[in-house]
Amino acid sequence: MSTDQENIVGLKKELHAESKKKKRYQGLFIVSAIALALFLGMVYDRTVLDYAVIDNVDIQRQGESREVVLRFDVVEPGRLDFTYWTAILSDTTTVQRQAKIRWEWQASGNTEIAIRSRKWFLPYWNTEEIAF
Repeated sequence: MSTDQENIVGLKKELHAESKKKKRYQGLFIVSAIALALFLGMVYDRTVLDYAVIDNVDIQRQGESREVVLRFDVVEPGRLDFTYWTAILSDTTTVQRQAKIRWEWQASGNTEIAIRSRKWFLPYWNTEEIAF
């Protein structure tokens, strides 16, 4: 065998080995991408899609009292977070019309009250600032 033929055979072996390596890395990349997509999907499901879809939100103070009434229609059931300053109350809802929650606040001054839900595929906050 001549030296040129030996070089060609050697190059073919190297090319074959590199092709195998490339396919292995491509497979690893695809498996990693799928695993990452599944993980992000699970996180998204538990952090955003877990929330209820609500409509016709109304947050009002009852006269001069310290009572606040939150009214809303639950279009799609799920979790709702009610936020009052740094306090967060979470509740799981069912489909219902004219849902109503009454709270009595002990706050003074301007207080932001919010309901966290979702619109479409994004989180959404309905907020109202009330002076006590």
